Amino acid sequence: DPLQIYPGYAPEEIGLLEAFPRVEALPERGFVVDSFGIRTRVEYFPAFAHLEGKVVGRPLPPSPPLQSDTVEYLGVLKSVITASSRFAALEVGAGWGSWIVFGGVAARHRGIEEIRLYGVEADPEHVAFMRRHLQDNGFSPNDHTLIHAAVGSAGGRTRFPRAIDASADWGARPFFDRVSGIDYRGFAVDATFEVEILALKDLLAREQVWDLVHIDVQGTETSLCASAIHELG
Repeated sequence: DPLQIYPGYAPEEIGLLEAFPRVEALPERGFVVDSFGIRTRVEYFPAFAHLEGKVVGRPLPPSPPLQSDTVEYLGVLKSVITASSRFAALEVGAGWGSWIVFGGVAARHRGIEEIRLYGVEADPEHVAFMRRHLQDNGFSPNDHTLIHAAVGSAGGRTRFPRAIDASADWGARPFFDRVSGIDYRGFAVDATFEVEILALKDLLAREQVWDLVHIDVQGTETSLCASAIHELG
């Protein structure tokens, strides 16, 4: 019963899921498909390999969500429920754009026609993944704003680690103060490339109202949000 009590969640939170239709999806080679109808290529992330050709259910315990935790899915759904005739979402450190696509698909299910998706990602191969993920789920990348850049407290340039295998490394962050060396995880980085830094406050200025802002920048979220606290408010 989707309305049963789940530890840590109020019934009305779990009930959010019932505001969205369950899509009766078919298994598809190369993809894992969820109950919202979102198609995700398993090549993006090694942990998805065992899910190829599977259709997964709602992101509720005891079944583990496809990514992150149930609370993160519910947060995105709340942003869609409270949107009006338009839905604007920004994902910083977007990876393959999983959260903007989830929000966009959920908004589409609610009949919202004006959907504006923004994804900012520093790894160029991840940007390519993001473009493909939008296409795989019915969004033309050219109709949205997908940016190859890092995001910081101020604009500028920085160095970013060059991944040997982009699908295996989702934890890199810029070398704001040096060219290469040991990264924040203790990994040796031999090759980097230069990438533009966009100031978060400038990104936020692109829309008058945001329904969703999702930030995943490997431990620098606090300082980043502090730099744009007025815009976020």
